[in-house]
Amino acid sequence: MKDEIKYHPHELIPEHVPLTKEEEVELLKKLNTFKHNLPKIKKKDMGLKIMMKLKGFKVSKGTIIKIMRKDFTTEHYYYRVVE
Repeated sequence: MKDEIKYHPHELIPEHVPLTKEEEVELLKKLNTFKHNLPKIKKKDMGLKIMMKLKGFKVSKGTIIKIMRKDFTTEHYYYRVVE
């Protein structure tokens, strides 16, 4: 029997949130780019796997993920496309 991995939230793991289709269109228009030009993230990425397990959302290839990193004074947003 395979051991189940226990997922625990941690302050060093930034929050990963999938964008809706409307948010994706708005983001690509704002950045004046196409989805294939965004940086990639593997579906096996541990930060993404932890957030999927904790938040209960599902992602598929081509989904844009918003990664929110907190600094002492502000939040920084990064966008990745699941491959």
